[in-house]
Amino acid sequence: MANTLGNKVDMAAQEIAALYLEHVDSTLPFGTGHINDTYLVNSRDEKFILQRLNPSVFRRPDYVMENIARVTGHIKRKLIATGGDPQRETLTLLPARDGRICIMDEGGGVWRLYPYIENTCAYENSVSPSAVESAAECFGRFALLLDDFPTEKLHTTLPGFHNTVERVETLERAARQDVCDRFESVRNVYDSFMDRTHIAREFCRVCGDIAPRATHNDTKLSNVLFDKETDKAVCVIDLDTVMQGCIISDYGDGIRSCAAASSEDSGTAVLDAGLFSAFSRGYIRALGGVLTQAELSSLLLGAFAMIYENGVRFLTDYLMGDIYFKVNNPKHNLTRALNQLGLLCDAEAKQDELKLVLHGIIFSSCGMR
Repeated sequence: MANTLGNKVDMAAQEIAALYLEHVDSTLPFGTGHINDTYLVNSRDEKFILQRLNPSVFRRPDYVMENIARVTGHIKRKLIATGGDPQRETLTLLPARDGRICIMDEGGGVWRLYPYIENTCAYENSVSPSAVESAAECFGRFALLLDDFPTEKLHTTLPGFHNTVERVETLERAARQDVCDRFESVRNVYDSFMDRTHIAREFCRVCGDIAPRATHNDTKLSNVLFDKETDKAVCVIDLDTVMQGCIISDYGDGIRSCAAASSEDSGTAVLDAGLFSAFSRGYIRALGGVLTQAELSSLLLGAFAMIYENGVRFLTDYLMGDIYFKVNNPKHNLTRALNQLGLLCDAEAKQDELKLVLHGIIFSSCGMR
């Protein structure tokens, strides 16, 4: 059934592309995203990125598109004012031939088109410390450009997205219901996550005391484009989750993704202290000047919470029958959950070292607050 749906979406991509472009030479599946369907469109000598929002995840795609339009418009104005390159340093939504900024298909999926940013690439897994530092600086610069954005103008597209306490409660329900008869085989994994619920409670308590910002909410390595020639990060992509949030979750998710020595699809994981340091340097160098003392002192908590939260989500999806994340095999989500649990355990073992590293970076970048 999933393959049938995928084939239908692939066929629709060519038809949708023709509603945007007069000439469509090809539409090819592109990238490895867990949620949306993405295609590279070739149109004569130009390339474009065509995406279909997953309607089962984004129940209000109009809110998603409005958020993206507002945020990219704000960033473009800031880049123009500071001599940046608005065509290369942020995404540009392109209208369809009839003027619509997005198109809804029969299945409720919403499609949008972006120009392909030439001479760029994205990385899925760990890269060099210099590339990680550049990615972190790009994420930090993204947040800095939105520092003066009125967050009340952003829709909440995914309510409770980083409410880690609610994520734990959802896992508990999935374990009780056990709709796929998988719980007994993962009881030890479940218990390991439940032994760490204090991380969720502390994270939610701290975030409740920090003023919300316009946050990306999915700051993984693959959501940054790098210049192929310089290997410098140039643009933050995948803005579907931009909404009000707590900045420590953006830092934390970046650490989860960029400082892991292996991908989340591998069975084991180690937090690389060198990559942790590189990400922290880049992010704090770009954004540290506007972060409050409460935010700076809670960054490490954000990292632990995002690793924990993603592990909880993967295990929940495994117990519920893999209904959210795309999977390549029946135990894919379990592998991901085990990977995040291993990453968290390694981070816990290195906690004192990570605190010292982070404190030194904050002191050198921001001084005493």
